[in-house]
Amino acid sequence: MKNIIFISGVHGVGKTQFCRELTNDYQLIHHTASQLIASKKQKHFDNSKRVSHITENQDYLIEAINELELLDTTLLLDGHFCVINEFSNIVRLPIQTFSDLLPRGIILLTDDEAHIHSRLVKRDSIAFIDIDMIRKLQQEELIFAQEISNMLHIPLCIYRVSDNNRAILDDFVEKFTVEQK
Repeated sequence: MKNIIFISGVHGVGKTQFCRELTNDYQLIHHTASQLIASKKQKHFDNSKRVSHITENQDYLIEAINELELLDTTLLLDGHFCVINEFSNIVRLPIQTFSDLLPRGIILLTDDEAHIHSRLVKRDSIAFIDIDMIRKLQQEELIFAQEISNMLHIPLCIYRVSDNNRAILDDFVEKFTVEQK
């Protein structure tokens, strides 16, 4: 069984930076779902963040995860519960993806929508979604994360990035990495 902690949140909330910090603090492995999918498909995603072939992409993700050598280590998998499809609709990822991944824990990162929007503009030099869409996406991400957590009996930690209270997260992460130290 792979030891995965799923780090989720909307685009621009700070998942990758957060994973880098945890990787350094706990000697974990970090991959983003989008990088694993792109590598498996041998095709990169554009900056629009609009996703087509959602189910197929999740199949690629599971294949890529299964090919990783993860014995005696914890993987931080940075991804989403919901994405924006090519028609600009919010779409939940298939439940089967999370059943197949079966992470040991979920950390959902949230933040103020205006902060997220500002980070996106700064990072990507474009505003591909407005603050209202970020709000809706973040709300749907939260609802679906809670549903997956309950359905699969996976512990969920909801962390507001701007609160900057790492003690809560450290306690949560240590539950899944302590036996490996």
